[in-house]
Amino acid sequence: MKNLFVTFLFSILICLSGQSAFKYRIWLSDKGDTPYSLEYPEAYLSEKAIARREKQNISVDSTDFPVSPVYIDRIKDTGLKILVTSRWLNTVTVYSEEGKEADALQKLPFIDKVECVWRDDLENPVLRKSRYMEKTESSSYGVSYEQIALHNGDKLHTAGYTGSGMTIAVIDAGFQNVDMNRTFDQARIKGTRDFVTGVFDYRNSDKHGAQVLSAMLSCWEGMYMGTAPGADYWLLRSEDNDSEFPVEEDYWTAAIEYADSVGVDIVTSSLGYYTFDDTSMNHYWDELDGRTAYISKAAGIGASKGLLIFSSAGNEGSSLWRKITFPADVESVITVGAISRNLRPSYFTGVGFCQDGRVKPDVTGIGDQTFLISPGGAIVTESGTSFSTPIIAGLSACLWQALPHLSASEMRDVIRKSGSTYSAPDSLRGYGIPDFYQAYVASGTEEIGADIPEVQCYDSGNKLTFVLKNWKHSGNVRLGLYSPDGRNRCVALFHDDSLSVSSAVVPPGIYMWVVWDDLNKVQGKIIKR
Repeated sequence: MKNLFVTFLFSILICLSGQSAFKYRIWLSDKGDTPYSLEYPEAYLSEKAIARREKQNISVDSTDFPVSPVYIDRIKDTGLKILVTSRWLNTVTVYSEEGKEADALQKLPFIDKVECVWRDDLENPVLRKSRYMEKTESSSYGVSYEQIALHNGDKLHTAGYTGSGMTIAVIDAGFQNVDMNRTFDQARIKGTRDFVTGVFDYRNSDKHGAQVLSAMLSCWEGMYMGTAPGADYWLLRSEDNDSEFPVEEDYWTAAIEYADSVGVDIVTSSLGYYTFDDTSMNHYWDELDGRTAYISKAAGIGASKGLLIFSSAGNEGSSLWRKITFPADVESVITVGAISRNLRPSYFTGVGFCQDGRVKPDVTGIGDQTFLISPGGAIVTESGTSFSTPIIAGLSACLWQALPHLSASEMRDVIRKSGSTYSAPDSLRGYGIPDFYQAYVASGTEEIGADIPEVQCYDSGNKLTFVLKNWKHSGNVRLGLYSPDGRNRCVALFHDDSLSVSSAVVPPGIYMWVVWDDLNKVQGKIIKR
């Protein structure tokens, strides 16, 4: 108790200059005399949450118990307002007027530690830095194709996998006009919750979450397609747009715990933290170990509960911080960086590796001039790892629909192994650009008949190579190579079973190819790096 209140009173002394309002994170010593039990998990978890654990052989344990209601009542009795709680980390986050409840808290024997996580008395608050980069402009027909085809996601869609049966939680800053967006199937939105104010508002809300959602859910025939239009969604707000303090990590933790409890399969979060309005609360590089930051602890536990979690790498690549942000440092979280359409890392994408040498980011997607749907229903482009992340998360939902026998841990492994630089990861791209259709095929789902004509494609650095398999040809097999806009790059004749096209003809980018003879026609696409 002595150490606790030395810490607490020190926080009070720091926070009380100006005698204003504060938010504290209270760490509890135990779950107390809890009314919950392992025998009856349905009292605190949904059927879907229990089923997800059972399917992945994950046991319900005491970390799933809600915070002791007795402890909550005793904290309320001090005059503090309860904001959110964390069952996984056993914390209670509270609001205090002028910190006057310190004496009352001192008498509670079940408190381990108290941290100040928000204050509103700063005379010169740090100018808030946008978590995402906005560069908005109009766009044209068929704009989402390239950012999906880059990962062969269109092939998954063609095979019938659009995320059906999967549930995705989007943890974000706001979801402006989502309920009015004509490109969204409203029946796919299963619920909403605001952990900042307690009142979910579609109107007086940030647009960021709405645009993140559009990268997955939008379906506008002939104009735009999201990566997982068949999935179901929960919309959860955790970001306070008016200030930047560690309390947002508490809101985020409450959100992911709620997502777990209602039985979602996937969590995608385009939020990350490292610096705050009160710089004394900032995170540091040596905390990038996946275990130190409050939000990272929560993300790690969430993954252990069978959630497949995606986190943006952050947009600090050109700042003094440069590194990925929290909770992107968690080993069991898939961290997504950004590349441009020339397949090079975007200048702003957060950089790895982690403090302990682990590879981060895990994978990359198009986050530079990503095509999205605005809250007003228009096609726009914006930049940031915020938008490469839902592209990858949505395609992962499609892949998991196709491979339902895999656990979340196995899915992470499959996605990483499908990356274009898996054998030689680096600190900008991680394991590279994931190929979701190749991951699907490699998992043994699709068998190719021995007598069916096939074409194998390779990017050899200075050339593209096409190899024929099972073609009964007599010198009349041709290759056509095209840009995504349909422009012809070359037409060539196979003289044997192999044909190469030099990099002078095909600079880096995505190319459509067609191989045909009098009887057969095979087509596909390849990425030239």
